[in-house]
Amino acid sequence: MKTVRVTIDAHSKDGRIDPARVDASTAHDIARHMVEDETGAMLDSTKFAQRMPDQ
Repeated sequence: MKTVRVTIDAHSKDGRIDPARVDASTAHDIARHMVEDETGAMLDSTKFAQRMPDQ
């Protein structure tokens, strides 16, 4: 497998977030997202457990 070197500029203005949306987020929005993330994680672990053979 080939090795690829990447230089990351920590001071770059190109972020992966939308600062306006982050600033507009309320505590209620963040709490809702946390619940959605936890629910998704539980569903993923359930699907994984169902695929595993009985041990």
